[in-house]
Amino acid sequence: MAGGKAGKDSGKTKTKAISRSQRAGLQVLELAGNASKDLKVKRITPRHLQLAIRGDEELDSLIKATIRLCSTR
Repeated sequence: MAGGKAGKDSGKTKTKAISRSQRAGLQVLELAGNASKDLKVKRITPRHLQLAIRGDEELDSLIKATIRLCSTR
């Protein structure tokens, strides 16, 4: 397409709806990334995920409640 627009939506920004679980996952990854950055490493390990969850009061209580609920079954 010579001289035409690059695409139908060129120049427009799209926002996509994010579910609560996606938002929570992104928050955990952000916190784990911060933990790994503080330790000056380039990869997020399960230890960084644990540090991120235990360091955040709200996430910690949510995980503990979920584990407690699963263990009573």
